Amino acid sequence: MKKITMAFILTILIMLTGCASGHSDDWLSAQGQKITNKGSVRSFKTSYYYQDRDDESKSHTIGEIDMPIKVTIEETQEDCEDGRKKVILTTRLDFSKCDDIKPVWFISAFDRYTGTEFFSSDDKYNTHSLTITTEDKTYDDIFAIIGGRLDREKKYYFRTLTVDCPEDYDGTVFEIGYGSVEMVNEYRNSDITQRIHRIDETPFFPTNGYPYYFVSYNNK
Repeated sequence: MKKITMAFILTILIMLTGCASGHSDDWLSAQGQKITNKGSVRSFKTSYYYQDRDDESKSHTIGEIDMPIKVTIEETQEDCEDGRKKVILTTRLDFSKCDDIKPVWFISAFDRYTGTEFFSSDDKYNTHSLTITTEDKTYDDIFAIIGGRLDREKKYYFRTLTVDCPEDYDGTVFEIGYGSVEMVNEYRNSDITQRIHRIDETPFFPTNGYPYYFVSYNNK
């Protein structure tokens, strides 16, 4: 597992969420996508790539792998301001069978009402803070934070995605699935990262032919 630090993990987020089963403006359902019970997500297909250290544009996919994963989601009001909460996705990736490859995968959070993706960075203060308006209410100041940790002994990589939102907001949906270095380059070279966008505008959506999991705190 000497090369784990070289693994390219694409984690895109944009501040927004919105979900509530049964609402007429449920964007995710309108796309024909369903929430998967988070406990049933055990693995997913993704790719690994060759990295050209001198010219990243020459890096390319060389194979695919079924990546073992454990998914948990929690809600907490710890360390939150009054009236707010955090919805935290934790993914545990098992690298024990891929010591010398560089996998790419995708996790993100988005608003179920509008499909808007939450964008984030490692620095909370560099994230966008967005407002979501549903048919019933407006939710202000929603943002997301990404984090990660490597357990070298057990060869696990933990990736966390935290959505900070109003306490009564129930719309956070997380997407998990396939990524490739080519898709990463397409994303980087587009204008997507410079503007608010829907999750289906990214290269990482089921219309690209690969399956993705959509999970939520209450499995709805």
